[in-house]
Amino acid sequence: MLGSYPAARWITAAEILSTTPCELLYAYLVPSAAAAAATLYDGLDIEGKVIATLEQAAKTSIPFDPPEPILCSQGLYVGSFTNVTGILVVYRPLNQSRDKEA
Repeated sequence: MLGSYPAARWITAAEILSTTPCELLYAYLVPSAAAAAATLYDGLDIEGKVIATLEQAAKTSIPFDPPEPILCSQGLYVGSFTNVTGILVVYRPLNQSRDKEA
């Protein structure tokens, strides 16, 4: 969308990344141990619609790179962390300018 710029956030615990509609562009999970997992939700908490659960049996980082942006109409929440050092999430706010997102 013209006027909307991607935002990137490194998070280490459950967090609301956007309270307004956005598009999920990319995520990169860095595990702290084997059997790592984190879940991305369209919403403001774990009651939102599950977009993806990133799971990794080995202690190896994994990317989530959808072929097209995923619309998160209710916002974007990342939670349900297990053995995760952090996760980089790249998303594009909709109907907001870059100044409002900063």
